[in-house]
Amino acid sequence: MADWALVGDQILNVDNIEFVERKDSSHIVLYMGSGRTVEVTGTMALTLWKYIDGERLKFLDLNNPTRDFSGT
Repeated sequence: MADWALVGDQILNVDNIEFVERKDSSHIVLYMGSGRTVEVTGTMALTLWKYIDGERLKFLDLNNPTRDFSGT
């Protein structure tokens, strides 16, 4: 099942995010699997960052990238 987020007047499929760049606490840039870039600001940026950080992010050991510290 896909996870969706409302961004302004558009709906974003969160599962297609390939890379997220945090410019500051209320501005992130999403790089999608399709090649599209989406800039998100304000409350939506904070909420989406917290969601990705809390629900989706897996912490990897840089010396051993196959070792997952996310606890899942």
